[in-house]
Amino acid sequence: MPEQLSLLPEEPLPHEVVAIPLDRLPPDAELEGEPPRKAMVDVYRATGVCPHILLRADLDAMGGPYQVIDGRRRIRAWRMLYREAKAAGDAEGMERYGTIPSIVVLTDAAVSADVISLAAHAHRHDNLAASLVAIERLQAAGGTERSIARATGMSLGTIHRTLQLLKLVPALREAVLHGRITGQVAEQCAKLPASMQESLADGLAHTGRLRLQEVARCRTVRSVVAAQNVLGDLLEAPTPPIDPWQPVTEWIQSLAAGKRQTRRFRVGGTTVTLSVLIRQEQEVAA
Repeated sequence: MPEQLSLLPEEPLPHEVVAIPLDRLPPDAELEGEPPRKAMVDVYRATGVCPHILLRADLDAMGGPYQVIDGRRRIRAWRMLYREAKAAGDAEGMERYGTIPSIVVLTDAAVSADVISLAAHAHRHDNLAASLVAIERLQAAGGTERSIARATGMSLGTIHRTLQLLKLVPALREAVLHGRITGQVAEQCAKLPASMQESLADGLAHTGRLRLQEVARCRTVRSVVAAQNVLGDLLEAPTPPIDPWQPVTEWIQSLAAGKRQTRRFRVGGTTVTLSVLIRQEQEVAA
């Protein structure tokens, strides 16, 4: 049986941080993927700053040719700015955009470069906590949601949704900042009243985890209580005591995730039909 190929290097790969001329990188036609968004180009133009790209070169070929591991859209955006400066006869711009900041990994093994490339994309996701802190700082400096969107390329919806996390009670917000709960869980918690959030925070402190399923149950119970109040108004009677609704809350708490279930209850002389789906979420340990 042939020996299985080891995809990881036996020791850390040597690398150098340098500015690489654009003409020594593969042409745009050979860079896979979508073109850069206009917002990305606008930010690079306004700031003159481009995050480092990641390249591979053979151990004895620091001068190239280079394999692009990560940063294909950055290269294409930087080239657009270089061509823009060249067309305008802007010598300073041509000098600025003629090279791109790079980390060059030196290895003869193309397999290692491919592993790094896949890992860079697989582990890349929005850092909700960092986004919230940055947006808060920009607002404190006088920025509006609209001006932040124009400057960063973030959508207004994303900015507004992120700012909703300011409604979290301190314990849950602290959990977001330290990565103890996911962004999806945090967004759902922010829609709950403070009393329910405090209850969830107590559970998180006790068990070290908070699942979307537990938040969904709180939201469902909240809806049941709201329905109870509406029903009381419709019956032109005082809001029924909570006891008649006890079977409802117990049923909701017993539901398994991932399957919609429907059940009828008799409450205060009126039949109430509830259809509930508890969405399943991967557990997140503190």
